[in-house]
Amino acid sequence: MQKVIKQSRALLLMLAFLLAFAPMSALAGSGEKQTVNYVSLGDSLAAGMLHDRSISPGFAGEVESELKLRGYDIKPGNNYGVPGFTSHNVIAGLLGIKELESADIITISVGANDVLMGLDVANLDLLIPGKLDGLKNAANDAATTATLTTGSAMTSIDVAEEPVNTAKLAVVEGQEAVNVVKNAIDLNMAILPPEVKLALVTIYDDIEEASNRVEKANDELISAKEMFATNPITAATELETLENDLSAAKQKLESVVTNIGIIETFIAESSLPIPLELKAAVLNVKEKAIQAALDAGNAVEAVQNAKEAVNLATEAQIAAKTAGEKVATAAAKAMELTQVIAKIPDKIQEVGVNMSTILGTIKAANPNVKIYVMGYYNALPYLPPEVQQTFTLQFLDGLNKVIEDASNHFDATFISTFDAFEGNYEVYLPNPKDIHPSLDGYKAIANEFMKEIGESYPVIVSEEPGEVIIDLNEKVDVYAGQKVLINDTDVSLLLPKDLPEGTTLTVTLADKDALAKAKGLKDVGDVLNFTFEFPEGFEKYEGKFTLVMGYDADESFDVDIYYFDEEKDAWVAKEGKVNKEAKEISVDVKHFSNYGVFAQIDVDKEKPPVTEKPDDDDDKTPPVVKTPDKNSGKDPTKGSDSTKKPTPKPTKEGSKLPKTATNNFSLLLFGTILLVTGVATLVIRPKKVLS
Repeated sequence: MQKVIKQSRALLLMLAFLLAFAPMSALAGSGEKQTVNYVSLGDSLAAGMLHDRSISPGFAGEVESELKLRGYDIKPGNNYGVPGFTSHNVIAGLLGIKELESADIITISVGANDVLMGLDVANLDLLIPGKLDGLKNAANDAATTATLTTGSAMTSIDVAEEPVNTAKLAVVEGQEAVNVVKNAIDLNMAILPPEVKLALVTIYDDIEEASNRVEKANDELISAKEMFATNPITAATELETLENDLSAAKQKLESVVTNIGIIETFIAESSLPIPLELKAAVLNVKEKAIQAALDAGNAVEAVQNAKEAVNLATEAQIAAKTAGEKVATAAAKAMELTQVIAKIPDKIQEVGVNMSTILGTIKAANPNVKIYVMGYYNALPYLPPEVQQTFTLQFLDGLNKVIEDASNHFDATFISTFDAFEGNYEVYLPNPKDIHPSLDGYKAIANEFMKEIGESYPVIVSEEPGEVIIDLNEKVDVYAGQKVLINDTDVSLLLPKDLPEGTTLTVTLADKDALAKAKGLKDVGDVLNFTFEFPEGFEKYEGKFTLVMGYDADESFDVDIYYFDEEKDAWVAKEGKVNKEAKEISVDVKHFSNYGVFAQIDVDKEKPPVTEKPDDDDDKTPPVVKTPDKNSGKDPTKGSDSTKKPTPKPTKEGSKLPKTATNNFSLLLFGTILLVTGVATLVIRPKKVLS
C-alpha cells in the first residue's frame, strides 16, 4: 500500500512540474510578446531633462525602447520623474502611484538634489586654497593703481590752470585792442565799403564770443578741480565742456585774424587819408588775436591731458571699488559654502535613510518587482582639478555608497554610471554650466541599466521567424524568413531567407493616379504599394518574395495579380497561381511597387491586357520586369545570393501570432493522463487490498 501511495505521489509531482512549465514553454516557443509594466521614479534625470533645459524621453525612454526591441510590450505613461525632486518628494508621492503594485520593473534616480540643494556650484572654486587670498591681492593692487592715477590727475588739472589763465588774459588784451579800432572807425562807417563794414561787425562779435568762452572755461576748470575728489566722473564731464569752450574761443580768435586782414588791405589800398594811429591800432588787433589764438590752443592741449588723466583715474577707482566688492562678496560666499558643505555628510546619510524608505515602501506593495537604482556620474567635470579632488569626487563617492548600500539591503540592483561618463564628458555633458546630459548621455545611462535589466528580460526569440502583423502606413523592421500579414487586408508576404538584416518595409494604399490607369480592369481585392529600404551595401538586393493576395470576384471573372509598370505606364498581369477554393492568388516577385488584384471586364479582344511573357525556368515562375521602382528608390539589379541560414530575430514591431504546431499541447495531454492515472490508482488500489 505504501509503495502504491509513493508511486502516486511521484506521478502527481511529475504532473505538477509539467503543468507549471508547459505554459512557459508554450510562451517561449511561440515568441509571443509579454507585457511589462515599467515605472520610472526620481528627479530631473528620470524626467529626461537635457543640457539645454528641454525635456526628452531620457534614459527611461531609452530603456522602454530597448525592451520593445527585445520583444516586450510596455505600458506607456508611467514616468514619474520630476525635475527638482528630492528623496523626500519621492517618498511623499509613492502613495499616489497605483502602478507600483503591478510594476514589473522600477527604475529610480534620486539623491543628488538632496545634496546639491543650497549649494552654489559656480562658486566652488572659492574652495581652492589661496583663491580668496588671490582676490584680496588683486583688490589691493587695484587700490594702489587708483591712488597713483588719482594723484596724477590732480597734478594734470593744476598744470592746466596756467595756460587757461594765460589764454583768458590774451583774449582780454585782444578785446581792448579791438575797442580802440572800433572807436576810431565808427565815426567814418558811412564811407566804408560793404565788405569792410561786414569784416568789422564780425570782428566785434568774434572777440566778444571768444572772451565769453574763455571766461566760462576758467570757471569750469575751477569746478572740475573741486569735483574731482568726490565725483571724478562729473569732473571729467566738466573738463570735456572746458575743452570745447576753449576750442570755440580759438576758432573765433582765428576768425578775428582773418577779418582784420581785410581791414589791413582796405587801408593799404584806400585813397582816403588814414591816420597812422588807426593803422597802428589795426596792426595791434592782429597781433593780439594771433597770440590769443595760440594761447587758447595751448590751453586746449593742457585740458586734454588733464581730461585723459582724470578718465584713467576714474577707471582705476571703479576697478578698485569693483575688486573690493568682489572680495567682500567672495568672502561671504566662501563662508556660506563652508556652512553648506559642512552639512553635506549629514545630507548624504539622510539620502541613504530615505532611499531605504523608498525601497521598503515599494517592496511592501510589490514584493516581486525588480528595482534598479541609479548611481550618479560626475556631473561637475569642468570644475578645477583641486575642487574635483577635495570636494566633488569625495561627496559623489559618499552619495553613491549610501544608495548602493540601501539597494543591496532591499535586493534592488545598483546601477553605476560613473565609468560610463568618464572620458566622455564633452559628448555626454556638452554644457559646462549644466549638470544634465545630452541625448547620447542618456543613451549611455540606459545602456548601463539594460546590462542588468537584460539579465531578467532577454530578447524574446522565436524558434522560427514566424508571422508578424503590420499596419498600413507603418514603417517596420522585417527579418529573413518572416511572413508579413497586413492589417485590414487579405494580403500576406513571405520574405526571402537571405533578406539583409536592417531591412524595413512600409505598405500603403496604391497611388490614385496609378489606379486610374487600370483600363479594362476592376479591382477585386487590395491594391497596395510596397516600399522596402535595404541597409547600406544592399541597396540593389533582389530575393524571392512570395506575395499572396485574396480576391472576392466570381469564378466567371479572369482574376490575377497585376503590378504597375512605370515604363509602360500600364498595369501588367503577373499570371499568378490562383487558388479558387481559398480565393487567393500567389506569385513570386523580386521587386516591389504597386501591386493589386484585378479582374478583366469589357476587354477589347484585339487589345488584350498586357502580361509578362513567361520564362522557360523549370519552376515556371513568371519573370519580373526589372524596372526601377520609383517608390522605393531601389535599382533592382543583381543583389546578394547568400544562402546562409538566418539567425532567429526578435520581434520588433507588430503582434506575433502564436504558434500552434508545437509539442506543448501534447505535454499537457500527457500530464492530464498522468493525473487521471494517479487518482485512479489511489482510489482503486485500496479497495483491492481490502478485498
